[in-house]
Amino acid sequence: MAETFLFLPRDLERLEHEMAQHERRYKANLGDVGESVDISSETWHDNPAFDEAQMQARAAYTKLKELQAIRDQATVIKEKPSGESVEIGCRVRYVRSDFRGDDEVIMGSYFVVDGDDDEVSAQSPLGQLLLGARVGDSVDGMIGERKVTATIKAITVADEYF
Repeated sequence: MAETFLFLPRDLERLEHEMAQHERRYKANLGDVGESVDISSETWHDNPAFDEAQMQARAAYTKLKELQAIRDQATVIKEKPSGESVEIGCRVRYVRSDFRGDDEVIMGSYFVVDGDDDEVSAQSPLGQLLLGARVGDSVDGMIGERKVTATIKAITVADEYF
């Protein structure tokens, strides 16, 4: 059974927009491939413009397929979280053992495209550390190469995300 990726409605829209951009880029690069062969007196051998256009088309296609695979497994979160524990769509204030003072983040979707500065992906190391925790919980985990402890101070629903 395939893994399900949870998305806030706005993040799914952003993912689909990103997919459309990569598809346009792919098609434009394919046009450049053909044009580089037509314009050059060379064949496709020893043709840097052809090689570059082909490489760009391949990169755009690869990224498009990656995003499509995520989209195919996406499920949209339609209900607001309860706020009793850290879920996608919650604003979380916490203290981290390797920082001074409180920090606050919004738990975003599995995959965040062009998110806000204070938004973290649920799939990120910090997101995975915080998900499921309740106010007062101290959770331990690795962020990068650091072992950290995060203590949850407050959880509220980020209403603007719904």
